[in-house]
Amino acid sequence: MTCVFEVSPFDRGWCVKLCDTGEVLFFETGGQAEREARRLAATHPGGARVRVLDLRRQLAGEWSASVSPTAEPGVSTSEDPLAAPTLDDLARVVRRYPPG
Repeated sequence: MTCVFEVSPFDRGWCVKLCDTGEVLFFETGGQAEREARRLAATHPGGARVRVLDLRRQLAGEWSASVSPTAEPGVSTSEDPLAAPTLDDLARVVRRYPPG
């Protein structure tokens, strides 16, 4: 069975729920939590996925363990075709280009 590491908002930060034990790791930002979840998934024996929930707890993204946790955020390479920006990267774009 594929292991799922879930990243979600929690209290005043973000958390990663560990698939094997149900333990929870806490982080200040969603990007920190997502990077750790991707690292854990990449090193997990067997199949693993990362699910990221947004502030409304709706699915914002899902990645397989084939995503390299060492790739530069937002940079897709031939070795890492599924690389995607983290929540921190997206937040920087929103702050740089505020609406209205």
